[in-house]
Amino acid sequence: MPPRRAVQRIGSVLFGHRPPDARSGALISLLHAVKRVHKVFEGDRHELAARAKAIADGHSPAVQAVHDAVAEEMVLATTKDGFLR
Repeated sequence: MPPRRAVQRIGSVLFGHRPPDARSGALISLLHAVKRVHKVFEGDRHELAARAKAIADGHSPAVQAVHDAVAEEMVLATTKDGFLR
């Protein structure tokens, strides 16, 4: 699938035009975990984040585990390098 088509497919899930499947839900959850939904899709940053969070929260435990791992790594990276000291 070409990248543009993939983005359109994921966007249709994010904007509520179709239900999330395992793949789109995982990708949206990953974008939400790294706080980059607004970099891929146009719209209000807070609204996009809320939509992505709703999809991530309603998705599988595996997706939640990825989200937690990314969040933990972000905390470790910022504290280890002295950003929060």
